[in-house]
Amino acid sequence: MTAGGPLVQNKLRFFGSFRDWRVHQNVPVQNSEVVLDQTNITSGLGNFTWQMSQNNRLTGFYSRQRYSKPNRLLNNASITVTDSTSDEEDMFDLLQGQWNSVVGKSFFVDARLGMNSILFPTYQNGGNQQSITDNATGIVYGNFPTNTVRNRDRYQANATGQYYVDQALGGRHELRFGFDNSHAVTENENTRVDQVRTFYNSTLTPRAQTVEIYATPLIDLSALNVLAVFAQDSYSVRRLTLTGGLRWERLEGYLPEQSSPPSVFYPNLQRSFSEVRNLVLWHTAGPRASAIFDVTGDGRTAAKASYGRYYYVLSTGGGGVSNVNPNANYFTTYGWNDLNGDLKFQPAEQTGAGVLTSGTTTSIDSNFSRPYTDEYSVGVDRELMANFKLSAVYTYRREKNLQASANPDNPYATTPTSAVDPGIDGVLGTGDDSTYNFFQRISAANRTLITNDPNVVQSYKGLEITLTKRLSNRWQMLAGYTGSKNRLRNVTVDTSPNFLINANGNITNAANADRPNQFKLTGMYILPWHDVIVSGNFRSQQGPPVTRQISRALAIGASQTINLEPLGNTRIGTLTTIDLRVAKLFKFNNRSFETSLDFDNLANADTVWGVRTLTPATAFTDPTTGVRQTLQQFLSPTQILVPRTVVFRAAFKF
Repeated sequence: MTAGGPLVQNKLRFFGSFRDWRVHQNVPVQNSEVVLDQTNITSGLGNFTWQMSQNNRLTGFYSRQRYSKPNRLLNNASITVTDSTSDEEDMFDLLQGQWNSVVGKSFFVDARLGMNSILFPTYQNGGNQQSITDNATGIVYGNFPTNTVRNRDRYQANATGQYYVDQALGGRHELRFGFDNSHAVTENENTRVDQVRTFYNSTLTPRAQTVEIYATPLIDLSALNVLAVFAQDSYSVRRLTLTGGLRWERLEGYLPEQSSPPSVFYPNLQRSFSEVRNLVLWHTAGPRASAIFDVTGDGRTAAKASYGRYYYVLSTGGGGVSNVNPNANYFTTYGWNDLNGDLKFQPAEQTGAGVLTSGTTTSIDSNFSRPYTDEYSVGVDRELMANFKLSAVYTYRREKNLQASANPDNPYATTPTSAVDPGIDGVLGTGDDSTYNFFQRISAANRTLITNDPNVVQSYKGLEITLTKRLSNRWQMLAGYTGSKNRLRNVTVDTSPNFLINANGNITNAANADRPNQFKLTGMYILPWHDVIVSGNFRSQQGPPVTRQISRALAIGASQTINLEPLGNTRIGTLTTIDLRVAKLFKFNNRSFETSLDFDNLANADTVWGVRTLTPATAFTDPTTGVRQTLQQFLSPTQILVPRTVVFRAAFKF
């Protein structure tokens, strides 16, 4: 629903909208359970624009969005039961004021003040049950691991000036310059049932393995200040346009004054802390440059090249700041002797030398520097005929100086130990068994040093070819193909040598997983009668890579996940989808009524696009027969493309 219009003619204008959007679906989880996975979003916004004078305008904007997910699944449904879902109830508030001014015929100013506030809680749904994880399957039972309430506030001011020079040094100049200043604070409030998290292995005897004992409840704070100053000049002469710029930044991560309530298990632990400044203090300058050349002189063929250095944008907890907070993430990992076999931890059941993980054992390398990405691109655009453009762009990105963590105490054996790999079927004693090596932990010494890995390189190489047909003769189209490689190599720094085993290969994380081949085709056609619009989208992308892994229990400390093959060595199937829309617009003077019918996943494809990566087979009870069965865990589906859906929509604008 939207509404708007002038409140004072040519002076004051208002626009507002409200939206209520809900998606509910039943998701099968463990033990034949079904979770009603709800996503409920309500949002509203209001915008006032005041034309102060012919050359000055003020705009005020406020929006609030509520995101409710009462049964948020832990990572995915494959490792969740109902009790270990969480109740996510987010609130996003955005307030902004903007001033635009035309100072003269060649000078324009845009200035803004803003505040962004985020409440992001994940409440536990399992009552007073302890959270317990099965190391054999990754399934979490009992409760979501922690009850967390996050508050993230960001205050920002920025201004940009644009100045045009018609003629200087033989060409036209477009100068842009300005600043951006922000202050952000994150507050996290954490509680846990009985202040513990437990781990067991359903395939071993005894089953209980480790327990983590926490110093909760706690309230921790971290902050980030960023000041940026930038300048850029775009110089055009004849058929050539050159652009060069520089962005200088000062980034400071620090810990505000803070305190937490007393801890049950750590009664003598310090809980109040003074402010600590300059934990991370970086001064960086990122250059940018580009060139565009009209090759043929008729405006139909353009050759392009660009280079830019982009430094990582860190969150308020980034750069290691929250990790070195002595008022956060404080727990000790012990062996667990579950005396009565109830898989519920009672005090005095912890055994062995505890391994401490906390801000008191974490420090920042004095030489820790800011990670960055260098990006190079070259390309050409060509107008083939009226309304048709063909583009080809080659991009190379290299991420360097990546953040890493090391354990200076190196509490691991220098000689690897061999163990049996149950193979792809996950069952010991079959023909695909083999062996793998791991490094046993021989000491409880545990320190973490936040530093850089000077050798690691994460790279992307991609060629994108795009054919664009602009709207004419009642139709338009966009077709594109991308061939790429996304690799990680030379990983040499981590807290455990086990994490360096098979650490090189294809990128597997969802945000930038290696997908060598991707094709997309989208188009629209307006039928010659009654203005009926038919549009569609075809997408085909090669499946992401995954790595076969095993969870290894160590003599001291928590289990560790070890890669049994090179990173991203296995690839799942190609994802292909077809979507179709038919729409009709009815117009009544200044009003309109639009209807549409959407067919999503028209071919009803059931492609698997998420799988398990752990090797050992898992046991489950068949709900139809009650018989205990064994499931090959590696490559078993966790996410399957939703079936064909048909959605009818209607909108009335007035």
